[in-house]
Amino acid sequence: MKFDIVGPFVYSYGNWWTVFIRSDGLFNQVMQRKPKAAHVMAMVTYSLGAIFMGLILWGSFPFFLNAWNDDWYVGVEGMFTAPRWPIVLIVVIAVFVTMIQFLIMLTNHIRQYSAQK
Repeated sequence: MKFDIVGPFVYSYGNWWTVFIRSDGLFNQVMQRKPKAAHVMAMVTYSLGAIFMGLILWGSFPFFLNAWNDDWYVGVEGMFTAPRWPIVLIVVIAVFVTMIQFLIMLTNHIRQYSAQK
């Protein structure tokens, strides 16, 4: 298993400056000039993100159940073994929370789109 040390820093940077890894410059220009078009862009992006996270969740939850029920372990027996289910549970929780976040952002843009004339 490899660990990504750059990911947490990129995510924290995005939270700090309220920008994420996307073309915020283009999105902000479209938002200033044509807000309805920008909201449609955001709704498409966030709905695709929620669908993608739902597909990952659909595939990873049965994997978690198998790891939990069948006592899957990693490592070399006699030297070091660890159960696999805690790592898989973290993945399932992270994907679920990300999907919820996409849905929250989607509903926010739907409200803003509906409020504009």
